[in-house]
Amino acid sequence: MDSIQTLSIPTDTGYTRIGNNQENSNSKFSLFPNPAKETTLIKLMHPSSEEYTVNILDFLGKIQLEFIIKDEKEISLKELSPGTYIVKLFNKGDLIESHKLIKFN
Repeated sequence: MDSIQTLSIPTDTGYTRIGNNQENSNSKFSLFPNPAKETTLIKLMHPSSEEYTVNILDFLGKIQLEFIIKDEKEISLKELSPGTYIVKLFNKGDLIESHKLIKFN
């Protein structure tokens, strides 16, 4: 039996989920591959006609990338330095969910 280990960390703008299962049944979006080198695919688990805003932040909280998504989008990570980032999904300004993203060389 596999155990799912997830930790939710409170932040100023919501909760950041960190764990070994980024695609569980409760997730609103997935990142693949993660860790990633040049690109990652961000996919909404339940696509809709609504637009969602995605922010990719460094661990200091500075937005490194920002874009709109409706279902899925392949994102270039070439402009990011290797490290750990937080990917936040917003709908109408409300934080829906966050995931950790690791960028490597």
